[in-house]
Amino acid sequence: MKELEMISKNYKKFIFPILFFSFSSISYAKTYHYSVTLYSKKCYLNMEKSPSISAQKGDTLIFHMDDPSVRNRDFTVSEKENNMENYKGVRKDKRKKTVTVTIKDENPEVLYYSCSRYQSSGSTILIGK
Repeated sequence: MKELEMISKNYKKFIFPILFFSFSSISYAKTYHYSVTLYSKKCYLNMEKSPSISAQKGDTLIFHMDDPSVRNRDFTVSEKENNMENYKGVRKDKRKKTVTVTIKDENPEVLYYSCSRYQSSGSTILIGK
């Protein structure tokens, strides 16, 4: 019986703190792929017209620019709406025909994307914490 009490005490010491462990601080970064097309001066991502995108800190967004409608167009992600300059965290790979954005802690809460010279062709990237 004494052994059982000792095991029970030790069990509480190790298990009790685990019960109060918070999962809210754990981040699960994800990678999202978007196929980009341009039709009637609007940007389509995965066949959806100018959707607003939600992302979390640590996520990676990869925009695939291999469709003929966007092959010779610029795809921009910027801090300001209708700005044709890319945000500092944007990487373009002309060989792979991709534009990659990794969401970092210093990113603003909203980024804007657009296709080519059509400034109002895109939408927003909303960044959560």
